[in-house]
Amino acid sequence: MFQGAFGQKIMNATRARNSNVVGNAGQKNVLASVVETERMTDINAHYLSDRYLENGSYLRLAYVTLAYTIPMKNIPIKNLRVYATMNNVFVLTKYKGIDPEVGLGGLTPGIDNRQTYPRTRTFMFGLNFNL
Repeated sequence: MFQGAFGQKIMNATRARNSNVVGNAGQKNVLASVVETERMTDINAHYLSDRYLENGSYLRLAYVTLAYTIPMKNIPIKNLRVYATMNNVFVLTKYKGIDPEVGLGGLTPGIDNRQTYPRTRTFMFGLNFNL
């Protein structure tokens, strides 16, 4: 199953917060690109502006299942099905944040200001048989 959204913009507030050179001085929670993109004297670098407005278009392969049914003869098992499923396979996007799928409701629609873990990728393997 593929899912996606195209044409929207996302305010990357997490990137803005982690671009604060002065406020994050001495802390480890700073983006590696800050050294190249920010000046040490810019105390306003972290304020939300169109600077942190990014293309939020994405295409995600949400899940895929591959299966094969093996017909069985001359034994009590009629058929055997082997399968593998993978969730959150990949995301194609130019968005620099963790996940371009941000909430559109609540008090901050379209703003990526989360401090959560990224979506997990899961693998499931199975075996079905009919008697």
